[in-house]
Amino acid sequence: MVLVNRETQDGAELLTADLQQNGRAKVVGQQTAGLSTLFQIYPLFYRVGGIRASVRYPVGN
Repeated sequence: MVLVNRETQDGAELLTADLQQNGRAKVVGQQTAGLSTLFQIYPLFYRVGGIRASVRYPVGN
């Protein structure tokens, strides 16, 4: 169980969201500050020169 309130922000929000999404914890309390941003990483692969890269884009707060 994770207890959150309006002061919960940044890394604590990300950790809480991850625990909740993976069924590891139930979240109780108030709405959080909403200051962190969740990102999706999309890998890119280029054959020329063996360059590997990725694109990171926001998917939510």
